[in-house]
Amino acid sequence: MSVKDTITVIGLLLMGARGIWILPQIWRNERGLDPNVEPLIWPLGLAWWQGSVRVLPVFFPSLLIIAPDHVLETLRLAGPVWIALRVVLDVGVLLIACLWVGILFFNRPKWAVAPHLRHQPGMLAQWAGRRPESTATPAHEAPWQQRNRRYPR
Repeated sequence: MSVKDTITVIGLLLMGARGIWILPQIWRNERGLDPNVEPLIWPLGLAWWQGSVRVLPVFFPSLLIIAPDHVLETLRLAGPVWIALRVVLDVGVLLIACLWVGILFFNRPKWAVAPHLRHQPGMLAQWAGRRPESTATPAHEAPWQQRNRRYPR
């Protein structure tokens, strides 16, 4: 495994561990990103931003599945045990990708979306003209979002 792959895996594991550590606070809307305020440098629009915020509870745990899958893919170990483990991890990555798409575009399944974001329409509904309702601001929001609130686009 190269240095680049090692740094990638360590980064994925650290991000996943940190995300899972703060996940209960994101779920209760005590900390996290405000879906009503997109970053000034965000080029994709409000619908993509809100979808990305809704995906966070699935995104962080998925990093802990993607990292070992990356390690097994890089090492290319042979043998039935390694191949079976790789197949299990690949199926997990595929299921996670389906969850991401479902949450982004349809805001489904509801059990995978934080309770304060379940009322929002998915991206497809927003693109079709349905306006999202405002969501309560997290108790501890990111500092850059506080600046964006003072200086809107």
